[in-house]
Amino acid sequence: MNLFFDGKTGDGYTNASQIARVITENWLERNMFCPVCGASLLYRYVANKSVADFYCKSCTSDFELKSYESKTANVKRKITDGAFHTKLERITSLNNPHLFVMSYACMKVNNLMLIPKFFLRQIS
Repeated sequence: MNLFFDGKTGDGYTNASQIARVITENWLERNMFCPVCGASLLYRYVANKSVADFYCKSCTSDFELKSYESKTANVKRKITDGAFHTKLERITSLNNPHLFVMSYACMKVNNLMLIPKFFLRQIS
């Protein structure tokens, strides 16, 4: 597995957070298999899909990717996100996505964790 990002993927973007999103999503799409069923590919949803970035055609699982730059291998305690209420509704629903959390530095993946969706669902 190649842990380095393809920096050319971010060409054409000027905003640092957009560049990071495009580069990390590209890496995941090229290097990750489905951790639920083992299918060899994950597919990217169209941009701006609410609270899901990838899906598996074989088992229909959804995945969200959150990434952050970190100079150390430490895991963040808090992951920032955009539309809070949309995120909250989605992760507490019955069809919430699994969550990938990636830390990176110097155009390379440091850590990639999977948080299964059942850990994110709110218990009523």
